[in-house]
Amino acid sequence: MISVQLLIAINYQFLIICDKSLVGIQTVINAYTYHFDAEIKESADVLTTSLKKYGTAITKQNYQGETGTVNSILDEWKRESAFVNAINKLALTDWVVELGTANTQVNTDYLDRAKEDAESPEIKIVDLQANNALVANMDPFSVSEEIKSNVSGVKGIFTYFTVDSLQIK
Repeated sequence: MISVQLLIAINYQFLIICDKSLVGIQTVINAYTYHFDAEIKESADVLTTSLKKYGTAITKQNYQGETGTVNSILDEWKRESAFVNAINKLALTDWVVELGTANTQVNTDYLDRAKEDAESPEIKIVDLQANNALVANMDPFSVSEEIKSNVSGVKGIFTYFTVDSLQIK
């Protein structure tokens, strides 16, 4: 079984590769939007339009968010011939393959780590204890000892100061 520390190291390594690949692709595409050749500029514009749909902070998302966004981009680029042609025209195939490989590895490592955490009895016990404490506090009929003590004290005060004991005339 892979240790959590190793998974974090692997995950981090591939996350950096994924981030660098994505930033590299974005940078190359942006540079080509200024190209003197109209066909190359048009290809860059096609890919820029595609990327804009996904926002500018893809690498700032959490693991799942970034992985999902990158998968969506790559799926779109594989599915539509205009994107395939633009990637080929700009010679970005190696970049796109590297991005896909790193992104798949990040996702695999993340899911393996989540599965390992879910199977860990120590984590299950802590989760169960936290859940029981939460449920106990959410139960409308659940009353802490401190509240019981305070209510008991208030009842005692009311019993002592009743209308009969004040002897109002």
